[in-house]
This record gives sequence, C-alpha cells and structure tokens, in this order.
Amino acid sequence: IYDLLFYGYFYYLFWHYCFLKRNKNIILIGAILFLISFIVNASIINIISKPQLYSYTIGGLVLITATIVYLKEDFAKKKYNKNLLFWISIGLLIFHIGFIPINIMYTYTTIETKTLNYVLPKVHLALVFIMYASFIYGFIKMKGKLKIL
Repeated sequence: IYDLLFYGYFYYLFWHYCFLKRNKNIILIGAILFLISFIVNASIINIISKPQLYSYTIGGLVLITATIVYLKEDFAKKKYNKNLLFWISIGLLIFHIGFIPINIMYTYTTIETKTLNYVLPKVHLALVFIMYASFIYGFIKMKGKLKIL
C-alpha cells in the first residue's frame, strides 16, 4: 500500500507540473502500467511474506521516466535550479536509479553472500543520504520564497 501511495503521489505531482500533452500521456500510461503490475503482483505473490519486487521495480522505472520527462521540460526553462521540484526530482532520480538494482539483489541474495550483505546496506544508506541531501538543498534554496500560512 505504501508503494501505491508513494508512487501515485509523485506520478500525480509530475503529471500536474508537466505542460506538454505528450509528457502527461507518458506519465499517465506509466501510472496505469504500475497500477496493473501492482494488482497482478499482489494477487500472485503473498504480500505479507514476500516483497513486491515486480511492482516496486516497475513503479521505480516509471518514476525514473516521469522524473526524466519532467526534468527535460524543466530544463527548457532557465530557472530550473531555483525550483524545489527540480531538487526533489534529482534526489528521487539518483535514489531510484541506484536502489532498483539493490532491491533486486536484496531479494535474491542469501546468507552465504556475505560480501553483498556487507556492501549493499552501505550503498543503500549512501543513496538515502544523497536523496535527502538533495531535498534539503532544495528547501534551503527556496528559503524566503515559501509563504507560510
């Protein structure tokens, strides 16, 4: 359920801030593809005992696509680095490009693969740090521009 809400929110956010009809359609088709994969994955694999690898991977790939589509459109504007969504997009893009392979490896590793079990959590932690650092940098860049109610 978390993945459904998380990805759904960002798909809507990128869909809302894209202005070209073609880009909106790409994000919409990707969101529908993710929803179908989510339903199929949840009906085939026990969601309590097994990770939802297929729906997470498809959701991450669609989020990467939506982020790239948004960033391409945002680069056409000249003030892209002053936009908070730009920095959120960069953080999400870096995290998901790195974490999708890690998530696949987590799913298929065993206790015997001690090297991977030692390295993967550190890479995962670094990706989380980079993502949140990008978010924080975006908020700092926006300081003074945000109106607090």
